[in-house]
Amino acid sequence: MNNKFLFFSSETTPPAGNILSKIYVPIENQFNSLFSGKNYGGELDSIGIIPICCAKEFKNDIKERKYVSLKRRYADFRLIIDFEQFIKSEKDEQINLFIECVYTAIDILEKRLYKFDKESFLNDFSIAIDTVKKEQTAPKVINYSTIVDERLIFISKVCPEYIGGSDIEKNGILFKLYDELPKNISTYEKEQLYKLKLNECFQVSSKYYPSWLCEPQWPIGTNGKPMRFIEQKQIKNNDMISASFVFEDLDTGEQKTVNQFI
Repeated sequence: MNNKFLFFSSETTPPAGNILSKIYVPIENQFNSLFSGKNYGGELDSIGIIPICCAKEFKNDIKERKYVSLKRRYADFRLIIDFEQFIKSEKDEQINLFIECVYTAIDILEKRLYKFDKESFLNDFSIAIDTVKKEQTAPKVINYSTIVDERLIFISKVCPEYIGGSDIEKNGILFKLYDELPKNISTYEKEQLYKLKLNECFQVSSKYYPSWLCEPQWPIGTNGKPMRFIEQKQIKNNDMISASFVFEDLDTGEQKTVNQFI
């Protein structure tokens, strides 16, 4: 299990994942630093809250999760944030949407547990948020802003859900591929050409692409290109499902394994 009492992640289509991580990472760090050792009733060792923020094309493929296990002393919430509303909102509203997601999870948790100290948790959570805001002395430290342009809308519509992750967003390859598209062709032709470029960049050793348990984590190789997907191994152990995703560097042949669990 995660060794932090409170941790966040996300299941998203670009650019929501990058925006969300810039919101929740500093809050998570502050909370676990300021309130290390507190467990708010003693029934849980860890709480995971994972916003789901995906384009409407993927709405039929996503499901919320509200998992609380006293036996495992762990809670895992995956709750939907409206994608269009989120990426088109100003930074303060984006933060509020994330906070609302957290509050929803905590309301559910209070109903599932006997001793959970909701009031104390939310008070400490608010302190963590206020601390982050005070330490934000320059926009470059924590930049909540985003530019919603035609590229973002295009990518969120065309890019498959199995492509994504922090490595991909940092590398900027999805935007680079878009910028390479000819300007004088139709939208439909752009979409088809972009899909071809994605297939060329995100290679697989067979006809199958990774079926992620959480958000995509496609790695980048040493040459700055996406690694080739080799295989996926999935194991179900009691009430936990884990999977290992094996990738290979296109130039060096070096392999990397990405592990996920739910």
